[in-house]
Amino acid sequence: MFVVTVPVSLAAFAMARRVLAQDAPGVRRTVDWAGTATVTGAVIALVHGAVDAVDHAWTSPRVGGLFAVSSVLMATFIAIERRAADPLVPVELFRSRMLRTGTAVALLGGASRVPTFVLVALYFQQVLAVSPERAGFAMVPTSLTGFAVSLTVLPRVLGVIGPLRSMVLGLVVLAAGHLWLANVQSGSAYVVAVLPGLLLVTTGVALSFTPTTMVLASAVPARHTGLASGLAGASMQVGGALGTAAFVVIGISSGRRVEGALDAAGFSAAFTAAAVVALLTAALGATLVWPRP
Repeated sequence: MFVVTVPVSLAAFAMARRVLAQDAPGVRRTVDWAGTATVTGAVIALVHGAVDAVDHAWTSPRVGGLFAVSSVLMATFIAIERRAADPLVPVELFRSRMLRTGTAVALLGGASRVPTFVLVALYFQQVLAVSPERAGFAMVPTSLTGFAVSLTVLPRVLGVIGPLRSMVLGLVVLAAGHLWLANVQSGSAYVVAVLPGLLLVTTGVALSFTPTTMVLASAVPARHTGLASGLAGASMQVGGALGTAAFVVIGISSGRRVEGALDAAGFSAAFTAAAVVALLTAALGATLVWPRP
């Protein structure tokens, strides 16, 4: 699976010189090594703390200690960025409400999007007793649907309602898919019970993923669009790790774990929690659609 990606990456590398424009000459930038080290350490500690919460209590010294380390490193990172001559993330950019709220939406949106496909893959194998190979084939329609929606539907939606409303709409559709999957009855057929929920989830992801990055990019000056894109990607990835850990913990707490597997009740609770997060994220994004006076 990982080897397959190598020729694709090499092809992209070879095409880059032909496709991408050359950088315009400008001021030479310095590397913010201290900021890079502290923010990376903060993210690693945060994600490990959340992942360890699956096997340890949230209040355990192990999990609490990792969260404390993450908090200290993040505070150190902010202090470094305030004083750095060429900061990795200029903190003054966060005076923009659009950027602050958009980053939170990216984080929570990642927490509601990424775990879905992990949970579904486990659901196929642990509840429906489907082999890994058949589970992989069962996920193919989601990839095809996401590709089709991104190429055909999303551009039209963006042209009609813009990225902010598209982002909110996508999160609502995503929540609908979560709720569908949360209410699948045991023994139901894949085509009529599981697949519609998957297609809703995929459509919601396609309608909200790219618009979130567009919202963040619009919140900063043009010279910082690369930073905005990086913030969006990093927030979504960290949110995905935190959401996966949190929803698995909810599933374990709500269902019956047998030999490391969740039962149908546990998956239902996990998908319901994901729907709640998606709806709350949509509500947060809606505050940008209808700004305060």
